[in-house]
Amino acid sequence: RGRCTSTSNDDRAVDFFFFMSCEGRSSRAMKDVFVLFEVLSTVYFAYKGAHQTLVHDGSWLLAIVLALVNSIGGSTVRDLVLVGKPFWVDESDYVTLCVGCALLAIFANARPSRDA
Repeated sequence: RGRCTSTSNDDRAVDFFFFMSCEGRSSRAMKDVFVLFEVLSTVYFAYKGAHQTLVHDGSWLLAIVLALVNSIGGSTVRDLVLVGKPFWVDESDYVTLCVGCALLAIFANARPSRDA
C-alpha cells in the first residue's frame, strides 16, 4: 500500500481526487485511467466540433478553430480564472491532438469534386 500526502478529512473536494496524491501502484493505475479518459474525451470533442463545422459548410480553418474551442475551450476559461495561465501553454500535446483530430475530420468529410 502506498503512502498518501493528505491526512485531512475536512476537505471533501480534495478527498474525491485523493488517489492523485498517493504514491503506489494502484494510484498510478488510477491516474493512468484518468489521463486515458481525458485524452479520449479531448479527441471526441475535437473531432465532433470539426465534423459539425464541416457538416454546416464551414471552411477547414473554421473547423480547426472550432475543434480547439470545443475540446479545450472550457478548460482554458477555467484556468484563466483560477490560475491565470491556460494549461495548453505548457502542454502543447493537447493542441497538437486537437489539430490532428480536426485534420482527420476534414479528410473524412472531404467530398469528391462534381466537376470531374
